[in-house]
Amino acid sequence: MSAHLSDFYGISVNLEPLIICMVAGFTVQNYTWNCLAFDNTNQPAWADNNYTLHIVADTSPVISLVSPRNDSHTSSTTISFTCNLTDDNNAENFLNFELESIAKNAIWLAKKKYMQNIVWKDPDIHYDELSKISSKGFEIIQSSTPIFAREKLKELITYIFSVEKLNMKEFASLLKETKRQFRLTDVDKISFSKNVNNYQKYILNDTDELTFGTGNSKQSPHGIGAKAVREYKSALEIKKIATQTDEEYLLELGSDF
Repeated sequence: MSAHLSDFYGISVNLEPLIICMVAGFTVQNYTWNCLAFDNTNQPAWADNNYTLHIVADTSPVISLVSPRNDSHTSSTTISFTCNLTDDNNAENFLNFELESIAKNAIWLAKKKYMQNIVWKDPDIHYDELSKISSKGFEIIQSSTPIFAREKLKELITYIFSVEKLNMKEFASLLKETKRQFRLTDVDKISFSKNVNNYQKYILNDTDELTFGTGNSKQSPHGIGAKAVREYKSALEIKKIATQTDEEYLLELGSDF
């Protein structure tokens, strides 16, 4: 920078390094500080603004339990816990807690995304261990999640809560068995639930023949196209059964076993 200013503006600049001052002996209080400097002609200057510095005591806050008092008894099933926090800077705060539930173990992944093994819940409801698996923000409770996935997720979570130390080999075997069952499960139990809107707009006929309103099955939404195919196959099956004699129906039914 000095060479640049000298070459282009004829100004000589001497850039001094940053000055760091170490000052000891401060006591616990608030300080206002600034910096006074002099140039070569002894002209003084202060910074445009003052800064503040707060020296606080290097001690931990003091926490005292307020209520319920030690060794107390109550018949109430809703209990509020209160504690008092103070420190040397005269900060004071009362924290109130209300006991809503007790979980033997739990899994927290993020805010409002957790699973708990509940054993007690207000108002004084007791649960056997692993009988009340509560979850929030997980697919285990979302209605759009396939039934098979919800059931298996709950089984796997229950297994994790039931062991003191997770055996990864055993857990991998459970996952392998879950995958095998998935392949054999009815499609209705492994499919995501999804609303179908404007069905009549895209599907003109799903009984006598499968006719798409756009004239092209690729132009209809996937969910609507899948429902149309399913409805059409169901209609064909109903027609087949309706035209069969009792003997033919029983013979065909027996061939499935």
